[in-house]
Amino acid sequence: MSIQCILFILERVSGAIAPSQYLREKDEYHENMRNLGPKTLSWLKQAGIQTEQDIRSVGVIEVFLQLKDMGFRPSLNALWALEGACEGIDWRDIPSERKLELKEELQRQLSSHEP
Repeated sequence: MSIQCILFILERVSGAIAPSQYLREKDEYHENMRNLGPKTLSWLKQAGIQTEQDIRSVGVIEVFLQLKDMGFRPSLNALWALEGACEGIDWRDIPSERKLELKEELQRQLSSHEP
C-alpha cells in the first residue's frame, strides 16, 4: 500500500490534513526538517515558522509555547521533534539528559508564562 493511500485513509478516518495538502506543505519546508508530521507542520506554518533556523532563532521552548498560545495542544513528543529538527537528528536519538533539560525548562516557562 502506498504512502498516499495510507494518508488518504487516515485523512478520511480522522479528518486530518488531506494527503495532497500534507505533501505540498512538506515540500514548502526545508529538506532537513526531520521528525515533523503533518499536524505539527501545519501548526508551524500558521505560526510563521518554516525552517529549522526559524526554530533555532526563536528557541524550541518558545516555539512550543507559541503553538500552545495559538490554541494547539503540542505534546512532549512535539517538543522532542522540534529539537530533533534543529539538530538534524531523529527525535529518538536525543539524549535522555537533553530531553530532561527541555522538559524542566518547559515546566519553568509554563509556570511563569502568560499567553
